[in-house]
Amino acid sequence: MTADDRDIRTQRLIASRRRDSADKQRRTLTVIADLSSAGERINISEIARRAGVSPWFIYNTAAIRTAVERATEEHSHTATRSSAGRTSATADSLHAELLMAREEVRALRTDRTKLETKVQLLLGNQLEHLPHDTLLARIHELEQIAAELRS
Repeated sequence: MTADDRDIRTQRLIASRRRDSADKQRRTLTVIADLSSAGERINISEIARRAGVSPWFIYNTAAIRTAVERATEEHSHTATRSSAGRTSATADSLHAELLMAREEVRALRTDRTKLETKVQLLLGNQLEHLPHDTLLARIHELEQIAAELRS
C-alpha cells in the first residue's frame, strides 16, 4: 500500500464520518422539532432514543444543544401560559431539568474558574509593573494598620 492509497482511504473515511455525523445531527434536529411542534416536553433521553443517538452526542454538539435549550425555553413559556393551574411534573421531565441544571452549573463553574485565573493574572501583572519602593511602602502601611487593629 502506497502513501497515496492511504491518503485516499483516509479521505474516504473522513468523508464517511462527516456524512454520518451530519445525518445524526439532521435526525436529532428533526426529533426536537417534532417534539416541540407536538407540544411534548423536551427530554434529552427521549430525543436520543428517537433519533438513535447517545445523550453525549446531544450535549456535545453545539447546534443540537442550542436547539434543545431553545425548544425547552419555548415549551416552558407555552406550558406556563396553557397550564397555569397544573403543577404536576413527570419524573422524566424533572430528571431532564436536573441534568440541564447540572450542565449549566458545570459550565458556570468552569467560567468562574477561568475568570478567577484572569483576575489573578491581571493582578499579578499590575504588581509586576509597580515600582519596588511603592510596594514596600504599601506593605509597611498595611503592617502598621494591622498592628493598630490588633492593639
